[in-house]
Amino acid sequence: MKRFHVLFLALTVLVAPAVSAEEASPPQFLNIFTAHIQLGHEAQYEAAVKKLWMALKDAGADFPVFASQSGDSPGDYRFVTQLDNMGDMDTQNATFGKAFAANPDLGAELSMHANGDSSQIIALRPDLSYRPEQPRLADDETQFAHITFLHSRAGQEQGVEAAIKAFGELNRKHGIRDGFGVSQSVTGEGPLYGIRTLARSQADYFTQRDMNDEKLGEEGAAIRAEVGPMLKRISYTWGFRRQDLSYQP
Repeated sequence: MKRFHVLFLALTVLVAPAVSAEEASPPQFLNIFTAHIQLGHEAQYEAAVKKLWMALKDAGADFPVFASQSGDSPGDYRFVTQLDNMGDMDTQNATFGKAFAANPDLGAELSMHANGDSSQIIALRPDLSYRPEQPRLADDETQFAHITFLHSRAGQEQGVEAAIKAFGELNRKHGIRDGFGVSQSVTGEGPLYGIRTLARSQADYFTQRDMNDEKLGEEGAAIRAEVGPMLKRISYTWGFRRQDLSYQP
């Protein structure tokens, strides 16, 4: 149970606010916790999460926790906290520990609906991200997130980063209004880059992706072809914001 208490602190790329290079003090890292919930137990688990947020508020938590639910694996719930430095994790862990200590049955109530959990820390890479001057959608209009994971071959990171940056510059050249945020793994599998794109819905994402790819044309295809040999593989995930399951101090 102690492991669950400690790992529950986590935030997912799927719901974290967009970060641009122009922001004064963007967070440096995201701590991501994924709970793998038994099918049919979603309602009970969500009720327990809401109890946890009440306990967290009573414990004086002054940091938000953003929630999302996976679309490709609906039983997966992701929770994300922002870290300006690794010391923030100790502070957040202590606050969660205080909340669980004051509510000794809450950890068991959360765990009884889960098949397991996983966690990861990622670093935000605003230097590789693309944020258009006039985004097509405001952040509060986006409920869907699609993430492309580039699994780099060892020693090819510099080339992969150059390709990502070139792709962002090409998007800017063609006036693409759908931006993307880039992150890099700190723990877990690596080297790994995540490219996150937000949209109103799954249908909106694929419609805009096809339109944007047409605008980027052969130049975009050339960048993809160039980066391909540098990668072990490409994988994808997608999901939805769950503001009703998020915590705001």
